[in-house]
Amino acid sequence: AAVARYMLAWIRLQSGDVDGALRELSDPLSDPSFSCGDPSPFERALVSLFVRAGKDSSTARLESFAPVKGGTCVGKVLLSALWEAEEKRGEAARAAEVRDIASRRFPSDANAAALEMETVESLLRGGREREALDRTLTLRGKYGPGSAWAQSQPAAVREKVTKELTGMIRNLGGRKFDEGIRTGERSAFSSSAALMGEYFQLKGDDTSDEDGELRLKWAIALLGSGDRENGVLLLEELVREQRGDATGERAAVLYAETMIAGYERKETSIQDAEDAALLLLEEHPSEKSVSLALRASSAFLLAREYESARSTAEEVERNRSASPAQAAQARLIQAEAAIFEGGGVAAREKAALALADTGGAGEAGARAKDLYLLSSLKEVEGKEAAGDSLGAAAMLEEVSVRFAGAPEVPIYLLRAMRLYQQGKDEEGVIRSGLRFRKDFPRREEAVEVAGVVGPLLEERKEFARAGELYEAVAESFPKGEAAPRFLFHAARLAEEHGPSGAAERRFTVYRAKYANPRWKWAYATLSLGLAGRQRGETKSSIRLMEEGLRKADAGVEEEAPEEFAELTGKARIAIGENWAEQFRKTRLVVPLEKSLAIKDRFFRQALGAFEKVESEAPLEVALQASLLSGDLLVEYGKAIQASQRPKGLKGSDREGYEEALRDRERSFYERSLDRYTGALDRLEDEEGPADLAVPIRKRLETAQALLEETMTAKEGKSP
Repeated sequence: AAVARYMLAWIRLQSGDVDGALRELSDPLSDPSFSCGDPSPFERALVSLFVRAGKDSSTARLESFAPVKGGTCVGKVLLSALWEAEEKRGEAARAAEVRDIASRRFPSDANAAALEMETVESLLRGGREREALDRTLTLRGKYGPGSAWAQSQPAAVREKVTKELTGMIRNLGGRKFDEGIRTGERSAFSSSAALMGEYFQLKGDDTSDEDGELRLKWAIALLGSGDRENGVLLLEELVREQRGDATGERAAVLYAETMIAGYERKETSIQDAEDAALLLLEEHPSEKSVSLALRASSAFLLAREYESARSTAEEVERNRSASPAQAAQARLIQAEAAIFEGGGVAAREKAALALADTGGAGEAGARAKDLYLLSSLKEVEGKEAAGDSLGAAAMLEEVSVRFAGAPEVPIYLLRAMRLYQQGKDEEGVIRSGLRFRKDFPRREEAVEVAGVVGPLLEERKEFARAGELYEAVAESFPKGEAAPRFLFHAARLAEEHGPSGAAERRFTVYRAKYANPRWKWAYATLSLGLAGRQRGETKSSIRLMEEGLRKADAGVEEEAPEEFAELTGKARIAIGENWAEQFRKTRLVVPLEKSLAIKDRFFRQALGAFEKVESEAPLEVALQASLLSGDLLVEYGKAIQASQRPKGLKGSDREGYEEALRDRERSFYERSLDRYTGALDRLEDEEGPADLAVPIRKRLETAQALLEETMTAKEGKSP
């Protein structure tokens, strides 16, 4: 009957009736006499035919097959043969489904756990990873310690299964971890974290040193999966263990990184981030830990937590593992924090050290420079507020020297000059001001510099330097409001104190560029004329002086100083002396009337010039004009006395002619006496210098003697 059933099953299978074949095989395979441990050839043939039919049968049909459903040993043999056949032909997923049936139908079997694990492997080989992972996560509950299955098995079986299960879960968790590291996918980290959690649940307290690294990976996986809370808790556990191995260091590094990154994202308190960074720096000093501490202090600085930023950076600077570049960065952070905390001095010291470290090169050097400048300016403000203007000025000047190429240097120098001026440090004012003028000649503030430094140079009797400064600024800004004033003043300084030629050069430029104020233009013109006369350039100098005098006579501004009136007087005197020179060159010859007319014309021109000076010029110049007038009158009298006499005059005619000459000569002496006397009276009335009276009196005595001679000669001729 069994053989007949077999033949019918074979025929039905050949015709494609899989269900019919399984129905025919159900009875012989349900026979209690079937030998599961050592089947006969016929029994093996039955199993083989079942496998052929089972390949094309649904899992539901297989699970309802009588030997399988009944949970007999034949059912296990059949399912085992079927999944092996499926694996041989590469149907891993189908093999996993068959094992699944076996696990469900024989849950208390000692091999149930092994079947499940093999099912997982089959699913993985079949590309059904998600399903394999989900199944793996159920294995601890089914077969782990304390499960119903474990309690029904001998201790040896339990231990063996636990060991195999932990090994499989660990390997699978490690594989997903590596995938997460490689791809960065959160799902891979999530699977790895779940598997590692199962692993440590299986291990319980039975952990080894090797598990330390796996716990670190578990923490990384938790963080990578987005479970920051549990990841941080696990890292904290590892850090608290104070492991002295590489795993402990990596855990501390990762914990610090996590805390710092959390602070940057506003997920962690500043205290936690600072503690993590400092703990890492203390327990595991290295370039990496220094780098993380610097990152933390930079984050604190950015968040305006200046005290934490500074204290963390101080620890970095003291750490022996810090490289020179890291130490420099730490000093920069301290400097910046100190600036905002109001510690300008400390900030400047740290920035100076960082500058020395970097040499001012690169990004760090540029930042050190900026911080040094900022801290210096902060300290300058503090000194100003405290009334230490000289200290503030010195600091600004030092900064301008240290960073001579900085675009703010002209501002620093100008501010330093003003502060030196405020503190009455003339040397500092001159030094900073002249450096500003030298280095930044085209900046408009040079006008202010000239206005401040120039007068100080004059006070120090450095007239040449002052004049050069005024002239240079006027030349640089010819259209500026101060340019004509500076140029004119520079010319006046050179006029009074030298150097030779500078006054004429400056007056020439002034005369060419600036017509107003009128008195200054006239002054420049007159000064040039007088200078030319001193060189003997008579014609050109006379033209210049006449041009200047015409401008003066046409009217000038009321603010024209006394010096202008004095120079005008000197110019008129010069022109008068020119006429006087012509007067002297004209000899009185017969016919006397003709030569007298010529000489008299020159005389009147000269005397008119002198008289105008007497009426308009200041006292000393007016007195000089009075002396020249008197002298001219005396000269005229002497010229008459020495004039040529007509030939052939005899007797009374000659006496009458001589008498007429003496009368004319006497009139000039009398007029000269009036001039000299008037000069003395004016000198006395205006309380002028007493020494000016000496030459006047001498001339007065001379004129008086000449007058008396004419009187004596007249009396000697009387009957």
